[in-house]
Amino acid sequence: MLNLGYISFLKTYNQYNFNKQLYTLLQKCTNTTSVRQVSHKNKPTPLAPLTFNETLNYRRNQAKRSILVQVQSMESYKELYSYISTLGNVHEMLHYVTSTDQLHFIIVEFDNEEQVSNIIQNSSHINSGESFPIHSNFLWFKATNRKNSKLKIPKNFKLGMENGNQIPSKNEICNLLLGQDNTNHQIQTLHDVTKLNDVATRLRFLTTRQVELSVAGMFPNAVAYPFGSSVNGFGKMGCDLDIVFRLSEGQVFCRS
Repeated sequence: MLNLGYISFLKTYNQYNFNKQLYTLLQKCTNTTSVRQVSHKNKPTPLAPLTFNETLNYRRNQAKRSILVQVQSMESYKELYSYISTLGNVHEMLHYVTSTDQLHFIIVEFDNEEQVSNIIQNSSHINSGESFPIHSNFLWFKATNRKNSKLKIPKNFKLGMENGNQIPSKNEICNLLLGQDNTNHQIQTLHDVTKLNDVATRLRFLTTRQVELSVAGMFPNAVAYPFGSSVNGFGKMGCDLDIVFRLSEGQVFCRS
């Protein structure tokens, strides 16, 4: 004879395990911030949906006050913070690793664009005679041999995200979908674990910012925008980046 109480317990227990797995995977692969819903620091009120233009402006301004730094490892953020905090006020730091060659990078957001300019002006080329002396918000941080005890970093400061571009495997996704009760929950779960997270979105706007800076000498009014899946809410982790490049308000050049 079937024990209905036991069956109910198993269902509750399995659902608990599934929810725990989903929470862990969401922590690894996504962030609570979506493309259309942005979290503002030190703002206690609930997240408010932004319009499309508001989202573009917010992300573009965010990219203008951010730099991308290659580091030795995730733990390098402590020494990086100790150095760059002397040149500007660090708002947030997010870490990710490239999937092919396992290189570590940290996105650093400052309070304003002027602090980014100060960072770039205080950067240098290791061998100026062997490289192009360009100024860019894509930098490389050379770690020293100083001990962590000498680093000046607030005790409560942590990375905003670790391994921010990690993509769940097909088996992980399938296991999560099999644990759902209905199709609606499966669709929502699939979206949650595969959508573009905060790191992926920031990188796309940093890329368009780099395009603008690279042609600013000849086209000071040029503007580059991500479009398509990068900004319409349907983008997935690892999808390509399409760019609308405007030399002026009357001309549009599309590139993929």
